[in-house]
Amino acid sequence: MVYVAKEAKVNNTSRSAWKRNTTVERIDIDVVVSIRPPGGVGGEAPRRGVAAVWEAVRLPPPPTDERSQRGKKRKRKTEQPEAGVVLKVHVSNFMCHRKLSVPLCKHVNFINGRNGSGKSAILAALQICLGAKAHLTHRAKKMADFIRHGWKGDAVLEVTLLNTEHGFMFEEYGESITIRRTIKQPSGGGFALLGHDRKVKSTNKAELLRMLEFLNIQVDNPVAVLDQENSKKFILGTEKDKYEFFLKATDLGRISDYIEEAGEYITKMKNGSDAASHQYRRSKDRISALKHEYKAFQELEKLERTMWAIQEHIEWAVVSAAEEKVKKLRLDTTAKTLLRDKLNEKIAEFNKEIADTEARKLEVNARLNAGVAETARLKQVLIKAKEEFRKAESPLRDLRTQRTSLETERKDKMKAKDALSRDLNLAREAAVRAATDGEERLLHEKIQEADHSLAGVGHQQASRGGEEYLFELRRAANQAEEMAHKAKEELQACDKDVRSRQAEANRLQTETFNPLSALGSHMPALVRRISQNADKFHSPPVGPIGASIQLKEEYKGFRVCIEGHLSRHLNNFVVSCHQDRATLMRIIRAFRGNQRWFVPTIIVQTLQPRYRPQSNPPGFLQIMQAINVDNDQAFNSLVDQCSIEKNCLFASKEEAEKACLRGRSGTYERLPYGMYEAYYPSLGGKSCSKFTVSGRNLETRMNVVNSNRHRRVLGVDEGTQKEEAQAQVRQAQSARERAKSGADAAARSLNEARHALREEEGDRKRLQSEVKKQEVEKTRLSNQLMALQAKNNDSSDPTEQLERDLQVATEGVESVEAELATNQRLSEEAASKIEPFERAKAIATKAHKDSGTKSAKLQDELEKIVDAGKKPGHKLSKAAPQVEKVEKELEHLAQTKEEAEKSVETAMDSAKSFMAKSRRQPPWDGRRADDPGKRTVEALRAKLKQAEERYFNDPIKINMGNRTKAMVVEELIQEESTRGDMGWAINKLDSNMKMLSDERLKRREKWKTFRDVIPTWTARMFGDILAEKEAHGEVKFNHKKKTLGLSYQSQAHNDTSKCRDVRQLSGGEKSYATLALLLSLGAHHDCPFRVMDEFDVFMDAVSRDHAILEVLKFAKRNKDKQFIFITPQDLSSVTSSDTCKIIKMQPPRKGDHNQTTLTESFGSSSS
Repeated sequence: MVYVAKEAKVNNTSRSAWKRNTTVERIDIDVVVSIRPPGGVGGEAPRRGVAAVWEAVRLPPPPTDERSQRGKKRKRKTEQPEAGVVLKVHVSNFMCHRKLSVPLCKHVNFINGRNGSGKSAILAALQICLGAKAHLTHRAKKMADFIRHGWKGDAVLEVTLLNTEHGFMFEEYGESITIRRTIKQPSGGGFALLGHDRKVKSTNKAELLRMLEFLNIQVDNPVAVLDQENSKKFILGTEKDKYEFFLKATDLGRISDYIEEAGEYITKMKNGSDAASHQYRRSKDRISALKHEYKAFQELEKLERTMWAIQEHIEWAVVSAAEEKVKKLRLDTTAKTLLRDKLNEKIAEFNKEIADTEARKLEVNARLNAGVAETARLKQVLIKAKEEFRKAESPLRDLRTQRTSLETERKDKMKAKDALSRDLNLAREAAVRAATDGEERLLHEKIQEADHSLAGVGHQQASRGGEEYLFELRRAANQAEEMAHKAKEELQACDKDVRSRQAEANRLQTETFNPLSALGSHMPALVRRISQNADKFHSPPVGPIGASIQLKEEYKGFRVCIEGHLSRHLNNFVVSCHQDRATLMRIIRAFRGNQRWFVPTIIVQTLQPRYRPQSNPPGFLQIMQAINVDNDQAFNSLVDQCSIEKNCLFASKEEAEKACLRGRSGTYERLPYGMYEAYYPSLGGKSCSKFTVSGRNLETRMNVVNSNRHRRVLGVDEGTQKEEAQAQVRQAQSARERAKSGADAAARSLNEARHALREEEGDRKRLQSEVKKQEVEKTRLSNQLMALQAKNNDSSDPTEQLERDLQVATEGVESVEAELATNQRLSEEAASKIEPFERAKAIATKAHKDSGTKSAKLQDELEKIVDAGKKPGHKLSKAAPQVEKVEKELEHLAQTKEEAEKSVETAMDSAKSFMAKSRRQPPWDGRRADDPGKRTVEALRAKLKQAEERYFNDPIKINMGNRTKAMVVEELIQEESTRGDMGWAINKLDSNMKMLSDERLKRREKWKTFRDVIPTWTARMFGDILAEKEAHGEVKFNHKKKTLGLSYQSQAHNDTSKCRDVRQLSGGEKSYATLALLLSLGAHHDCPFRVMDEFDVFMDAVSRDHAILEVLKFAKRNKDKQFIFITPQDLSSVTSSDTCKIIKMQPPRKGDHNQTTLTESFGSSSS
């Protein structure tokens, strides 16, 4: 391992700055290594060179851990104790102590006691816990010797160090770190690091070493821990010993060894680089020779591949020839099979035709028989209907006969009455002429006028048509009344519609706009009710579906078409299971109550991703292309229920027919691309029409949407909804006006009919009253005339008998007319009764006629079927022999084809076996290797023979021996890889050597600088310490001879007291000078604590007091450091305080090897 000291800045403010800020990094050396240069081929593993031996350097990266920041984090010259200060030492069964616990002050500690009281055991415990070997303590040679004499168990040592926020892993260990060392018998033991919470944090010694390095604790440095042996060695040693002590105390010796070791490493790298460069040059020639040999093998391999390729072509040419033969046989077999199948199909068709003919014959015959039987049955039904009609018509015929006789009788009586009337008129005229009395003449004239009046009234009554005309008027009045009632109901419905639409318009004006209201005024409240019960569903219902549909802006002209197609589904809901369907139905029914609106359909549909129907074909606009559906389940429902991908939209009927219809009427094919229906706008966009093809016929439905009552649903915003509501109000008002006009017209017609009926009835009553009045007047006049004639004794009135006869004739006519009216009434009643029988007769007549016509057609069809059934039999007799001939030819082809297929299999197996043999690397992928030139097998074999002659006569083939191309390739790859590795490694080595050499020179210069500076500081401080005793001394360093000399002058102003050999001084002066030098050298060491064992040995009382005073002054100047002094001498001059603690050890008991914990006594505070 090589240690390289990194550069640190030197300043005059910190004497130990270089030591604190200089870190030592280790560089690993591999004597024989292989390094692939960066970016090696394929990222393959490094290869070792065949004969190259070189060394590689991996320089350490810049320090980034907490150790590199130690100097920055630690504050110098503070009064707070530094991390690493010893807080407590505890031992158990260690050396002479059964159990000892020594708490220490954070600044100055004096451990005082007689010899043998166990003072030095505390120092040994501190050294061992902090990683020192047994021999470094100068107390034992192995660890087991430290176990208390007579104790068979383990010895346990604990040292507790102070830890601060800038200390070692403060977050994990806390305010203190305890190092526990266990010593086992006969050997072994271990370390454990405990945190402030007394929990074990680590048992790894590497963790301990990292902590010691971080805190800069070096128990093997005599300046940090000076035991009795090192103290005596320093006092009694030579100048060279003191120089070595100086190098060790300041770490200059260790760093110098690292620098020298780096120089040896650089020399070693140089030798390896030279050897690798020599081999790198030799490798170039070897690579050129291998490349030449490789090209020769490539040419030979190319020729060999050509031979293999020709052989492959031969193998596959044999396969191809066999396959061509099989292919030809298969084509022949296919042709014969097709011929046989065609003949069999014809035979099957002939047999089918024959069977169909027989079946049709049987069917038609059965239908004919059934038709004949049905005709006979219908004939009986007709006869029965005629008989029932005759029976029902018999009363009507009798009434008609009676009416005929009554009309004849009325005519005769009317003639007789008219004759009597003429005779009476003639007689009255004669009586008037013959009358001599004026009064009698006047009465005759008045009676004659009355007769004329009665005749006129009778004529008027006859002109009105009798009771039939009055019946027609009454029927017209009833019809007009029914029409008026219907018109009134329609007007009331229109009034109700106007009020409801006006209320809806008023609601839209006052309420906040909700798009759901376009689907019905109840829909927003229903959706809210469903949302309030959402926790009752397995998954939320989707709906209404219309709320998820948006009409695309560019297709708004098809709004009515789309709404017409989707109208039944816009209010529907979609749920995922039947349980949710039942729950939703209960909610809807409870919400609906007694309201009258259509209950929406609930569709059960499994939740699944959105369908991806096929996009619209050219020239067709699918409904799904004209809308946006923002919910996947709603979209899937529209696809399943409404087939929005199978219904298309067109701008006009002509465009739809041009795109969809093929052929002519009666032969139409189905709509192209699987479309179901084609929609197009009608009535100027207010409605829509559609058509489809069914049974090769066009089915068209005009004006699917009622333009008067249709409400807009899709693409409705607030303004559009209000405007449409107002338009519907206006439309309803217009319909009400039309209904009102119709009702008024019907009322007028009713009034007119009733007026005509009343007038007719009034005229008839008036005429009847006039007749009665005239008859009464005539009777009165006749009575007056009779009284006058009786007075005159003239009883021979010629008109009297005629009047009586006319009266009888008139009564006879009236009687006949009364009978005729009764006959008319009875005839009407009879006619109404026979009307069902007449209809039954007509139906039976038509059914009988149709059945007869159908039977005749079936008879004609049966004759045609019999004639058509003769042709297939004749064709079948010709096709059967042809099938037998083709079957024999197919058997021969099958046998020949089987043999050819076996030859193909044999050739194929041979070709595959050869391909697997010829193409091993990479393995054959199964593809054929047919000859691109389609050459024959013979031509390919001739080509192979030429290639073999060239191959075996090639000089390369003759001289290559046992070498193969793979061997050459492997050697070439290995040589090129080795050469590349060597070139990269040589460059890397040269770069590292230069960098390391430059760094070594810089470090050596820095080392010399510090070596020259530290003695100056040491000499200055040494003189200052001696001056406190009014003495003088010098420290002389000779770096060439590596000596350190001291001169001591007990009296500063008396040169005669100067002594150049310290060994000639008295014991006290020698110890004091040594102490001064140790303090001077220790100023350059940055350990958090200093331990000195028996520092005042050989001193007299005065020197000891001066020494202790100097030590305390030194400690006062370094308040962040801890000082532990061990001495058996009197410490009466020292007083205890918060910063100075005196620990007195109990005197040993004679012969006692089990000394227990000593009682500690503390003095009073002192500065």
